[in-house]
Amino acid sequence: MRVAELFEGISDIVFHRTGFNNLIQILEKNQFELRPTFAKRSEQETTRKRKDRYFMSTARTKNSKYISDSRTPVLTLDGRKLKQNYSGYGMDYFGPSFREFDGGNYEQEDRIFSEKPNIPNAKNYILQIEIVMEYNADQADRIFKIYTQAKKSSIPIKFYDSIPDRNTGNKPLPEEQVRAELKRNLAKVDRMRPFTPPRRPMYVGDTVPAIFLGLKFGPEDNIPADVKPRIDEFLRAWRGMDKGSVRADFHNAAAQEKHRNLITKIGAYMKKHNLSTIEELAEFVYQKWTNNQ
Repeated sequence: MRVAELFEGISDIVFHRTGFNNLIQILEKNQFELRPTFAKRSEQETTRKRKDRYFMSTARTKNSKYISDSRTPVLTLDGRKLKQNYSGYGMDYFGPSFREFDGGNYEQEDRIFSEKPNIPNAKNYILQIEIVMEYNADQADRIFKIYTQAKKSSIPIKFYDSIPDRNTGNKPLPEEQVRAELKRNLAKVDRMRPFTPPRRPMYVGDTVPAIFLGLKFGPEDNIPADVKPRIDEFLRAWRGMDKGSVRADFHNAAAQEKHRNLITKIGAYMKKHNLSTIEELAEFVYQKWTNNQ
């Protein structure tokens, strides 16, 4: 890879992949939800400006490793418009060792940064949506919602039989054929069994709300009965916890709708108090409570 690629700004055309449910949310809310840079050490190390607290990954080409093997929808975005309002640059996130292991492939990433946790007016940046018609029958409803939203918003949308066709843009399917196929699958009974995830132990995904509660309340407050035990459990566990697992919890929580608002509030708190890492944040909460008890 050329050294210059690591220092260029956002490319004129970039591609972003996302899941069916995420794309529905993007179209309904008309905004992109970004990931926090502070939730993962490797993300912090690739961030040049302290104010760039949130990011979105895109690729310069659909041949990118980030795009080329994925069955999820791919958005073509107007990089020219994006760079009028946001900073960004190309990066080689995984490095040469990954390319050597993976036959020379690499992600060809353009990362877009923002001080805020979302990019509003997302539809203004979307030039096209592409979907591969390799999906489970139960996903037909989601694809139909995406199709309907795209049409209402005058966003071009194309469908393909295969990932290679999607990547090259060859042989898009006729819309009439796609609508007929989706309607047939919408009429099918969902035979999937409901899945109830097992109860997990504390701090496998629970550090985010626990730390948020530790920030929201103080030892002197009149704390709700169901809140104090969660904070106490965090205080008992923090010094012996695996810090990598805590960072992973924050990284994963950024992709969950139920935790996204907490991540945004935590990010604003970190900015206000000049906290750079999740470890600094957790230690801040620990000291806040243990020094006042």
